[in-house]
Amino acid sequence: MLVRPDLPEIPGLERVFIGGDWRDSIGGVPLDVICPGDEEFLTSVMAPSIADADAAVTAAREAFDKGHWPRMSVLERAKVCEWFADELEARFSRLNLAWMLESGASIAHGEMI
Repeated sequence: MLVRPDLPEIPGLERVFIGGDWRDSIGGVPLDVICPGDEEFLTSVMAPSIADADAAVTAAREAFDKGHWPRMSVLERAKVCEWFADELEARFSRLNLAWMLESGASIAHGEMI
């Protein structure tokens, strides 16, 4: 899969993320992502199908019914949310660059958030 060199590395572009795993799509199709700023091709991503959405809903329901989250205390959930926020913040510069390229917004606009 071709990816424009200034696009940050993003794993799994050719697959769908369902139930905590990157999987091959069930009937999804590749979708080209074009930079609106210069109309150049950035990359292709897998556009999930209805079957992929159904599989994701099933996996989410199973994870909630059988997973740890509903049995965790508020403090445990807060720690997970804090970890997620830290991980998101650690990736902010790459996410901001991807946002800029995909949306045509300036880097400064993304950094305001």
